[in-house]
Amino acid sequence: MIFDRLISLSNFLSSAGVFLKILINRIRLRIRRLASFVRLTSFDISTPDGVANERYRRAALTTFTSVIAKGISILTAFISVPLTLNYLGTERYGLWMTISSVIVMLAFADFGLGNGLVNAISQANGRNDLDTSQKAVSSVFFMLLGSTVLLLLIFAIIYPFVPWHRIYNVKSINAVQESGPATAVFFACFALNMPLGIVQKVQLGYQEGFLNNYWQIGGNVLGLAAVIATIMLQGNLLWLVFAMSGVPALVIAANWCTLFFYKRPLLLPRWRNFNFATGRTMLGTGIIFMLLWMVNILGTSTDNIIIAQFLGASAVSTYAVVQRLFSLTFIVQFFTSPMWPAFGEALVRSDFLWASHAFNRIQILAICLTILICLPLLFFGQTIIRIWVGPQVIPPLALITGYALFRLVSGFAEAPMPVLMCENNLWQLLIIASVAGIFTFILKIIFVQIWQSTGVAWASAISYGLFFTLPAYIFAYRAVNPIKGKL
Repeated sequence: MIFDRLISLSNFLSSAGVFLKILINRIRLRIRRLASFVRLTSFDISTPDGVANERYRRAALTTFTSVIAKGISILTAFISVPLTLNYLGTERYGLWMTISSVIVMLAFADFGLGNGLVNAISQANGRNDLDTSQKAVSSVFFMLLGSTVLLLLIFAIIYPFVPWHRIYNVKSINAVQESGPATAVFFACFALNMPLGIVQKVQLGYQEGFLNNYWQIGGNVLGLAAVIATIMLQGNLLWLVFAMSGVPALVIAANWCTLFFYKRPLLLPRWRNFNFATGRTMLGTGIIFMLLWMVNILGTSTDNIIIAQFLGASAVSTYAVVQRLFSLTFIVQFFTSPMWPAFGEALVRSDFLWASHAFNRIQILAICLTILICLPLLFFGQTIIRIWVGPQVIPPLALITGYALFRLVSGFAEAPMPVLMCENNLWQLLIIASVAGIFTFILKIIFVQIWQSTGVAWASAISYGLFFTLPAYIFAYRAVNPIKGKL
């Protein structure tokens, strides 16, 4: 009997090995084709083939530079964390991280106008409509500038009356003295980034995300250099906050000036190009993106809160380790998200043949890459976690399996996302995202009381598979195949 089981296990491993080998070969061929478009010189866009190849070239460059930029970001964080932790001490470092977490929660303060600008630029580019681009850029810039002024004014009014040290619950003299000023510096950098950050959205809309990645790499490197210099000069927390947030903001400002004064001066925000009708349209699109962000938070970012409420904070640790392990699947986004403006431009041109072929290609890439990442983590997850964090936090196999299934279905959904994020498909995306987010949240609350943290993972997998991934493919297929989709 044991011998038969060994034979069955051997056959299974052999079949899995053949399957993984096929997957690796498919991914290798796709990535090799993608890499063939990584070139600095543009294709001749006077022909349909040249237009198609230029879309792939810009997407490939953005993907390639995104991987480098993310790697640099991880490396700078890896270097800066021990440096700043040892320099500041646990309380002041915790103060810094708490401030940054609170500010990040204000990401919706732009009302989604930035993402709406990406769609507006990509569609106007597809129609060669410079006038619409000018109105969109100027309208969004001055709306965000007004929001920035309003936020800074409100912050300045309430600042003297807020007991910052009590909010952050700090005790030491240095931490108490630095809590308020550090918050002010962080908030000012965040607020100023709102109008300046449109440069990144314009570059994405023109499929020039690789240019933004170059500037992002420079900002990360200069920020790290500023942190090291601050530590060597014995600067306080305020200077460290400015080094990590202010220096990258200055780099964004340099990118803004380069784009609008040299590369695309016709798009320089001017009050005469501000258009109330355009602004109202952009705000409507932006609100959809903001709602998408909110329902995504409800469906995917409430796991630890629900577990803590029903099972206690100690149960969060095991689940959080599994989350961190499977965060490797976010690599898929590097290959799919650069296609968003490409689809927007192609669909405006009614270039459905290219859109259909491109959708089929990123489907294969997203599915194969997600499986290739998830399967080893599923089979060896417990061993990896034991080596990584030690034997004190070993999640049950059922939890790893459920979360692996969730990351599979969400990884598969990365393929239709660039299509559905185009403006004509946003309402469909919002509907299915809202249904998935609400059902997932409800199922998590029910399942956590029955199967504990394992139930949370399975609730996400079941709900997102049925209510998001499946309809997302149906809607995306209809968008890129409008004739077949009606049959």
